[in-house]
Amino acid sequence: MVQVGAESRTAGLTLTTPFRITTPAEGRRRMEHEVKYTVTLAGAVLAQDVAQITPGKLKVVRRAP
Repeated sequence: MVQVGAESRTAGLTLTTPFRITTPAEGRRRMEHEVKYTVTLAGAVLAQDVAQITPGKLKVVRRAP
């Protein structure tokens, strides 16, 4: 499972239906979103980080081999 904010879905589903990140009404100080995410498998946390994402760009996070 991948969680971004209060929303979660399977990792496979995120490829076909990416998370939509919106700019808060008060705006941003810089032209990037800080997106906190968590990836879990069977309840174990595989990855947890903060990604810097430019508005309008797609970012794919992959697990290191």
